[in-house]
Amino acid sequence: MKEIIEKRNKDAITSLELVEQINLFRSKDGSKAVLRHDTLLDIIRDEFSEEISLQKILESKYKNERGREYPMFILTFSQAKQVLVRESKAVRKAVIKYLEELEKQLEIKTYSLPQNYAEALRELLTQVESNQKLINKIEEDKPKVIFAEALEVSKTSILIGELAKIMKQNGINTGGKRLFEWLREHSYLGTRGENYNMPTQKSMDLELMEIKKSTSVNPDGSIRTNTTPKITGKGQTYFINKFLDKNKGELKC
Repeated sequence: MKEIIEKRNKDAITSLELVEQINLFRSKDGSKAVLRHDTLLDIIRDEFSEEISLQKILESKYKNERGREYPMFILTFSQAKQVLVRESKAVRKAVIKYLEELEKQLEIKTYSLPQNYAEALRELLTQVESNQKLINKIEEDKPKVIFAEALEVSKTSILIGELAKIMKQNGINTGGKRLFEWLREHSYLGTRGENYNMPTQKSMDLELMEIKKSTSVNPDGSIRTNTTPKITGKGQTYFINKFLDKNKGELKC
């Protein structure tokens, strides 16, 4: 068995681990802003658009606790540092220090190259288990972020009642009637006349809701126009984050 020094040709960090460290040091720096993993992915795609198009950086996948697949990137330490230029000085310095500590650990770490198929399989299994533990830890530490990502549906709008059912299934104590009441009380839906239960200007300006119109035929042959309020993909994420309490799921006023 040949002993070698691992200079981490895998000198790499996943975008999941990177966003965890960024949010950790943002919090320590007094910032309440949380960087979502999907937002970090957009930053990476923008920063390395050329490398990604040339397949020098490849998109990978990870599974959450429900078995759903989501994208992530594996970046070299150098690439990760490049992404950090968009962070504050304090956060950037702290995360770079974290990356440098990882580099030091990798420089002194030794391991044995597998010399046969069985050894190679064992090493692969160990690496897979290690990666899965990292993913599980991040998911446990960031339930709010993972939950919101799991529900975000890009450009697909859903009914308010459907959103209430999804929230109820995932531990948020509400129902369709309560959700409608809350939306009216907080000026997301109209409260009187023709605007009753219709998205307010506030909801439309924030792109949280939209109005879907359809037509149907009355028994007398006349045409009736129906209007239905729907929650946009952006609105679903917005309300999930607003309703999900850190300790227990309930509607927050």
